[in-house]
Amino acid sequence: MIAGGIILLPYFSGSGPILFPSAIALTLVFYGLALISASRFSLNEMFWLGLLQLILGIVGFFLWRYSLLFWAAGFGVLNVVFGVVVYRKYEA
Repeated sequence: MIAGGIILLPYFSGSGPILFPSAIALTLVFYGLALISASRFSLNEMFWLGLLQLILGIVGFFLWRYSLLFWAAGFGVLNVVFGVVVYRKYEA
């Protein structure tokens, strides 16, 4: 995840609010890869969350006009759904 942040740093460090849509999608890709890697040491469900994040990031990269929607779906909806699933499985 740190390597992904370093790679994306030039996209987000420019002066002003200019963000490249492809860089927005790449945040999902690197987050998904980090989750897949971390799933070896944590919950098995993290692998599936990471895989879905990775798929959303790749699709958002190619459909760059909708990358912000994919980003919201990945970091918003998928994380909430993941939290509910994990809570119900392990706490309820």
